[in-house]
Amino acid sequence: MKVIVLNSFNVFSENNATSNRWRTLIEGLASHEVQILYLITSGYKSAYEKLTFGKGGYLNTKIQYMYLTCQNRYNYIPARINNYLINSIYAWANSITLRKIVKSIAPDYILISPTFDAILTFSKTYTRNEVSAQVVTELNEYNDIWDIHATNKIQKWRNRKYNTLLRKKLFPKLDICLVMTDVLIKHYRKFQYCKESLIFFKVPMTVDLKRFDTFSINTKFEGPYIAYCGSGGFYTNGLDILIRSFSLISEDFPNLRLLIAAFWGQDGDRMLELINETKLNKKVVYLGVLGRDEIPPFLQGAEALVLPRPESRQASGGFPTKLGEYLATGRPVCASRVGEIPNYLIDGISAYLHEPGNIFDLADSLKRVLNNKEESLKIGLNGRSVAQHHFNMEVQADRIFDLLKKRSITD
Repeated sequence: MKVIVLNSFNVFSENNATSNRWRTLIEGLASHEVQILYLITSGYKSAYEKLTFGKGGYLNTKIQYMYLTCQNRYNYIPARINNYLINSIYAWANSITLRKIVKSIAPDYILISPTFDAILTFSKTYTRNEVSAQVVTELNEYNDIWDIHATNKIQKWRNRKYNTLLRKKLFPKLDICLVMTDVLIKHYRKFQYCKESLIFFKVPMTVDLKRFDTFSINTKFEGPYIAYCGSGGFYTNGLDILIRSFSLISEDFPNLRLLIAAFWGQDGDRMLELINETKLNKKVVYLGVLGRDEIPPFLQGAEALVLPRPESRQASGGFPTKLGEYLATGRPVCASRVGEIPNYLIDGISAYLHEPGNIFDLADSLKRVLNNKEESLKIGLNGRSVAQHHFNMEVQADRIFDLLKKRSITD
């Protein structure tokens, strides 16, 4: 089976929730009888990436990658010129190359990341329903979730353009839509212009458990400590809730620290203000962004791993990728009851669940972990079993491969 993967950026050079999700999907499929050509539409996000990956090559015998353009997306002015002014020119050039590649290798499937540049390139390549391969995408968020974060007219215009491309250019050509949650399946089923034969296939959050099979603790993170690892907004991910909850138990555990590994951008100032307000300057440590290889030992060395996400539309539809990494460590996890998390995890059995937004409930969960180490260790191992059964990259890759193989034979 031959699969072309079309994405805006190289997920093998990044370390965030979206890149980890797509990396597990690509590597999972490559573990089967699948040859993958990974096409990157939007150039490089860093000089290091450009130096490391070049214009193309092989990640292994089954994954070949190629940059369709050599754009510079890592300096402020060139990045914005590319994003907002000459995107369409690059998309037209990419579309010519993509059409030639598809004609040359005749893939069974084209797997498209639901990113602006990838969809734009695809829509200009196939202006009508003349795609010879079957078309697949994967969705793990509401399509309009970032509209509220738009801060200027250009961003608002780009969001509207993105939703038009998704609804009117990609969905009419889709044969299979991989979706993370049942709520999102109901949402995307309502889209117009879909084929009657379009299949919605639920693929929960995926994690590469092998990354966490080897237990190692980095002395850089000497404990005892509670850990949070993630990305995104300070308030949307509940860091304010976590810090305030930690302040309630800090005096009871004088040697305990809270370590935060994340990229917060402008929200970083708000976090530091709250740390000062709660007088936790010496006990709450902001580590910034950790490298991919640093994350397993960071998580494995923690007394507890915390996911304090509050109630929101984003939380109701999506599923936090970081939760899979938490569970994979076998360490006790404290998570809020949002979205589909309670569908998989049981309080006091496989995790410690708390009411979203309730600092006292989260503080109580942390005390339960810290005051009963024997019980918390068992609960952590039960959580890993949940990840093994439901979220294991290999398990989900088997399901996706079986679906693609069956569809390929049928058609």
